[in-house]
Amino acid sequence: MFHFTSPLLEQALIRRAQAGVAVRLLLDKSLADPALVERLRAGGVHVRRVAPANEAARFHHKFAVLDVKIVLTGSYNWTLMGGIANHENVVILRHAAAAKAFQEDFEETWHDASLSRP
Repeated sequence: MFHFTSPLLEQALIRRAQAGVAVRLLLDKSLADPALVERLRAGGVHVRRVAPANEAARFHHKFAVLDVKIVLTGSYNWTLMGGIANHENVVILRHAAAAKAFQEDFEETWHDASLSRP
């Protein structure tokens, strides 16, 4: 996730994790607020920070994969302003092949120790 600051989404992820759902989040290291990361982890969310090799580059992904069946993607930033003021979009894909492709991309980044770290 490129930019994540939404308190509502933070609490929703924590509630799901505490209900026993496996919740993992990749955050751009340059924008990952350490206090947010700690709150998420304390709530049971697994978080890794992504630092592209080029310092000027950003981890600009904005997608979520739900149960390897549904993808949420688009320009939407998971921020307070993204939810209440900005002109942004979310596309919901209920397409198994698309969900699998997004999940594979997530897994590749999650497990690449040169790219993502706790």
